[in-house]
Amino acid sequence: MKRTAEFITGLIGGIFGVLLSFLMVIGSVSYINSGDSFSYDNSEGFEYMIVLFSSSLIIQIGLLVLACCVNKINNTVYGICMIVLSVISLLLSVFVLTLPVILQIISGALAFRTLQQKSN
Repeated sequence: MKRTAEFITGLIGGIFGVLLSFLMVIGSVSYINSGDSFSYDNSEGFEYMIVLFSSSLIIQIGLLVLACCVNKINNTVYGICMIVLSVISLLLSVFVLTLPVILQIISGALAFRTLQQKSN
C-alpha cells in the first residue's frame, strides 16, 4: 500500500464520522418522537435538523468509501474531494463532527504530497 498515512487517517475519521452522524440522526428522531420536549407548533425546526444530519451521514459514508479507495484513484482528486466534502459535512452537522473532519482534512492534505521512489 503506497499511501498508508492517508488511508489510516481517512479510515479513522470516516468510521468515527459515520458513528457520530448516525447517533445525531437517531438522537434527533428520538427527540421529535418523545412528544414531551416541545410543542407541535415548533416541530419544523427539528425536522430540518433531521434532514441536515441525514445528509451529513450520507456524506460521511461517501467519505469512508473514498478513504478506502485512496490507492485506486488520482491523489489530487482524492485530496480535493476529501477536503471539500469534509468541510461541507462539518457545516451540515452544526460543528459536531469537528474531530472526524479534522482527520479527513489531514488525510486529504497528505494526498497532495509526492511519494519518493525507493531505489534498490
